[in-house]
Amino acid sequence: MDRCNATELLRLKNVKVTRSRIAILDEIIASDNPVNAIDLHNGLSGQLTVNLATVYRMLKLFVDVGILREAFADNGTQYFEMACVHNPAHAHFQCSKCKRIICLSPLTFEDTILFSEASKIGEINEINIKLKGICQKCRSTA
Repeated sequence: MDRCNATELLRLKNVKVTRSRIAILDEIIASDNPVNAIDLHNGLSGQLTVNLATVYRMLKLFVDVGILREAFADNGTQYFEMACVHNPAHAHFQCSKCKRIICLSPLTFEDTILFSEASKIGEINEINIKLKGICQKCRSTA
């Protein structure tokens, strides 16, 4: 699967290129699922010295310039993912038991009557759908 290049993205969005910004973006680009600031910070601990507050600031910056989008929030924890052509808007499934997050297939406005109805009211510029349930792995071990 094609993926974005962190350095090119930062330059394209006129964001100063730093080692820590590249490292954070590389972690998110490499992830197949949305990430939260704490998991991101923990994942960087072996390769980069950056405090958690800096991670939060960078995530906000990346959302503000359109590199990332907030995928959803769960119990006050925000999850982020790439907002690029390689990762079109899609719904997410979260297992209530193991808390694993699974990205579902991209959505199109034609896929559901809901989007058609909403588009009659105004322009849609964000889709945020999260389904919760029990994943197949947890169901088979129950």
